[in-house]
Amino acid sequence: LGLRGMVPVKHEGRHIGSVEFGMSFGQAFFDNFKERYGVDVALHVIKADALAPFASTLNNKTTLNQPDLKTALSGKDVFTRSHVDELNVATYARAIEDFSGDPIGVLEIVMDRSTYATKQSNATILNLVLGVLAVVLGLFISSLIARGIVRPIKHAANAMQEIAEGDGDLTQRLKVNGKDEIAELCHGFNLFAKKVHSLVSDVADSTTYLTNAASKMSKVTVDPVAYTHQTMPTTQQVEIQGASVP
Repeated sequence: LGLRGMVPVKHEGRHIGSVEFGMSFGQAFFDNFKERYGVDVALHVIKADALAPFASTLNNKTTLNQPDLKTALSGKDVFTRSHVDELNVATYARAIEDFSGDPIGVLEIVMDRSTYATKQSNATILNLVLGVLAVVLGLFISSLIARGIVRPIKHAANAMQEIAEGDGDLTQRLKVNGKDEIAELCHGFNLFAKKVHSLVSDVADSTTYLTNAASKMSKVTVDPVAYTHQTMPTTQQVEIQGASVP
């Protein structure tokens, strides 16, 4: 089994002969192919109803089964991954045709992919590690952001609760940092606390005034005779001054 080529030779437009050249697909060809390209190769030819190795650098082994070989013989390229002598290999197979286009066999090319598999495995592990680090970093940043949001809100909620329970310090103010929504919330709370504090102060002053007035009214109501005696000298003095006027 080999490859042959023929080229016509002409002189001054006249056919004077032909040149034929070719090479054999013997074992030497496949050995040279492996040495030159660093891959194993095998040729399977049709024998009876099956495909059998014609020449191979795989020590008459193959990475393909008969269904795969027949699929390649039908004209479909076949790609597989398997192990040969504990090596992780990739296999490519396609049909070999004669000069008339009829398939006569299947060429099998086997390449050691251990290096690529190792690199792929390392890349997968690296991606997993980077993914885990990204998740951890994301959770850490999210935690910081959440604390920055929750802390002032919680502080404001506690202050409001203290005011609602009647034991709060209305002079308490929240720190306003930045110009975000949290800062606006703190600023709004401070304005609210200031107005409530002013209102409570006004109510306290009014209560003190009313308490003093009520105390005086209570004295008048409880001891009217004493109050009358207290006011009589003033009344008599007014009458005398009025009588002395011509």
